[in-house]
Amino acid sequence: MKDRFSIQEISKIFGVPKSTLRYWDQEGLIHLERNEENHYREFSIMTMYEIIDIITYRALRMPIEDIRKVETGTPEFLRHTLAEKEKELDDQIAQLIKTKEKVKRKQEHFEEYISLLTQPYQIKTPDTAWLMPFHFQDKSHWDACMSDSYHFSLYFSPCSYSPLYGLAVIREEDQNLRNPEEPLLWSSASSKNEYLRCLLKVSYDDHSVHDLSKHHDYIRTQLNKTPGVTIARHLFTAYETKRCDYYKAFIELL
Repeated sequence: MKDRFSIQEISKIFGVPKSTLRYWDQEGLIHLERNEENHYREFSIMTMYEIIDIITYRALRMPIEDIRKVETGTPEFLRHTLAEKEKELDDQIAQLIKTKEKVKRKQEHFEEYISLLTQPYQIKTPDTAWLMPFHFQDKSHWDACMSDSYHFSLYFSPCSYSPLYGLAVIREEDQNLRNPEEPLLWSSASSKNEYLRCLLKVSYDDHSVHDLSKHHDYIRTQLNKTPGVTIARHLFTAYETKRCDYYKAFIELL
């Protein structure tokens, strides 16, 4: 039975590049012998077992330095090292789950955008209980927006096209972000009127540049109503002739 293999054979058997095998050799992770006749590196059966261990540990994302320690460590050291690796992987999985949730939420925002495009004007109740002032120096407000940009909102009074910045409620626990002594920008309890839902496009560079007047014209000419306050909740930012913020807006009908 053959008990010596060339680096090319080993590379093919294990699917490991020859350069990687040479690196493992230089790092002392595998132990090779030289052919007495041609002085080429030769891989023994024992070396192949070493390679299997290295591939296994590398699959666990274990760095070379830790693999070297494991190779000369006690069984207890190996148990401890694997336990630490499991915890590290659990932390990474938890972070990936959070990241996936954010991706899913962004996809939901895009679906909202499609709905606003295909059904541009619908009578809908604003999907927040209240809007509080956004404080740019407050880390908790920024954290809320980083967790979900739908928190970030614009508020337009009936007689102004210059927005105020607000933070909308998404979950019940978001109420902890509010200073109870500070007046709200808007509350669902403050108005019993109907609201028209539509897509609001706002310049990324200048939030005073937007197409709210177009929607106001529609309300006046097509619905024979007067526009009241506007609440706009951020969906996403994208480029369309220029960089724009896209908002789901609710315009009060008076």
